[in-house]
Amino acid sequence: MNEEPTKQINAPEHVRSMLQRYPSQLKDADDITLRGFVQLPRVVLFSQSLSDGDKITHLLLLSFAWQHPTCFPSQGSLGAMRGKTDRQMRRNLKSLQDNGFINISQNGSARANTYEILCRVAKGGHVIVPDRGEGFDIEFQDGDDFSIGGFVQVPVALLEDTNLGDGAILTYSVLADQGTRAPSQQVMADQRGIRRPAFNAQVNELVKKGYLEVRKESWGGTLTYVRRFKFKK
Repeated sequence: MNEEPTKQINAPEHVRSMLQRYPSQLKDADDITLRGFVQLPRVVLFSQSLSDGDKITHLLLLSFAWQHPTCFPSQGSLGAMRGKTDRQMRRNLKSLQDNGFINISQNGSARANTYEILCRVAKGGHVIVPDRGEGFDIEFQDGDDFSIGGFVQVPVALLEDTNLGDGAILTYSVLADQGTRAPSQQVMADQRGIRRPAFNAQVNELVKKGYLEVRKESWGGTLTYVRRFKFKK
């Protein structure tokens, strides 16, 4: 019996590559899944030295670079993806550089800067972490390969939704890191470095946008978080 051919789509190269590698999971996927995913290192997601805007900017750079060490998008292109000004992007990029997550090389006034991403996921799933950088927390500096090398799959579509706040995207990422049965809201709020009411507001934002469903179990009242878009290996 012949296999059903994978449908042709207009998608980035890395998405087409995933379609070829995992046809049974992605051939009938929705448009948001087909936009692809960005691999966000956990050391970035849980850093206490970076603001939400800094972390989202790091995600944006990763979306341009994919698994390459450098990329050169303009500040206007980065800002357009999140509805931010060039000034906001410069502030976030400077923070990432000051904390040791990226290097910035200027290419002249008429050309975009080159961004070297020092903390990223290389081919094969190995996370590259710089030897130095004040932005890296102690638990990651001295952690084992799993705690240092883990990463979270973040849908590109969330980054492109300019009506979705930076905090909501990062809360989605924390939920993705925890799985369906996540710990208490207070624990996850602490991981995000925010107060519980702010965490709940971001969860509600994700629910209203259709990115998340929250279910309360009949026994014990435990909350289950069902993410709509997941990358299945």
